[in-house]
Amino acid sequence: MKKIFSILVFALVAIACENEVVFNDPGFQARKDNRVWRGDLTSGDYNPTDPAVPNTGSVTITSFKGFETTTITFPIVLTIPITSLNAQTYTYGYNPTEPSLDDEISASYTFTDGGTALEYVTGLGFNTEREDPGNLEIVINKWDPEKRVISGTFKFNAKYQGESTLAPDNVNFQEGNFYNIPVF
Repeated sequence: MKKIFSILVFALVAIACENEVVFNDPGFQARKDNRVWRGDLTSGDYNPTDPAVPNTGSVTITSFKGFETTTITFPIVLTIPITSLNAQTYTYGYNPTEPSLDDEISASYTFTDGGTALEYVTGLGFNTEREDPGNLEIVINKWDPEKRVISGTFKFNAKYQGESTLAPDNVNFQEGNFYNIPVF
């Protein structure tokens, strides 16, 4: 009886210790207002900026989670590979006294429910009338032109764009990562 009990306990312990590994590839996640935010569906879109300059444009990464949408947009040259050795860093809003140093990037977060949308935006061309327009940093540490996949990190503070006094004025994303996002 003791042997059967020991075998059952051992089997139960072995089963209880099983870990189910969940891959997030491609993945998009961050800490939104100090809580984990992980996109359920993420895509990357390439937009040419000037037909006269081939292979130069911007990438917009869009990630969806339920009623929430997060986007980041940044410039890219399609033909130049990027690795951690030649990572590209883009910033906006970190030096308000010198706006000419800002890169042409933007980020947004939108929550939509029942026909009502709360939209938060930061980046070039947004919140120009505000004393604090928000800030944004995007670091591209992998771009594979052949496979057309991109990886990097991001963080931003975006400002509320509506009139409601009930909505928070700011949304904060920190420790953001996007990994192996296909760009079409």
